[in-house]
Amino acid sequence: AMLFPELYFSYRKMPLIALIAWLGRIISQIPQTIVTLSQIKGLGALSEAVASIDVTSSSFSGVMMIGYAIFYSLMFLMGFNANKFYYRNAIKKIKAVKAKSNGYDVRGEIVRKGGTSALLLVLFIVLMALPTLILYCMPFISAFAKI
Repeated sequence: AMLFPELYFSYRKMPLIALIAWLGRIISQIPQTIVTLSQIKGLGALSEAVASIDVTSSSFSGVMMIGYAIFYSLMFLMGFNANKFYYRNAIKKIKAVKAKSNGYDVRGEIVRKGGTSALLLVLFIVLMALPTLILYCMPFISAFAKI
């Protein structure tokens, strides 16, 4: 939960918290992404936009430190509170199932609503890999655009 909170929460059927963790990771890693993009040539307009940013300046180093602080704080907070989030989610789902029960077997419905989701996990793995795949495929896309 601390290293990959978006994967943990998606596997535990908590997609909203997983999405928040993923967005937090993406936003906090923008400065590092800019540094990486400044080293990659052939990205067209993106290369030109990134070239205008001085990644060696002290102010950009400060922005990178803020990004790192946000990233590690998010990882720590998500990992530290993962069981609490899961417990509250489980209690909420159990109460909802019991409130809707009309004398039928509640246990089967709780098992179906709870548990884990491999499909949601795979979806978030693809979602996490998508920005990287797009960045590394951009030189190929811009090369085909010139043809």
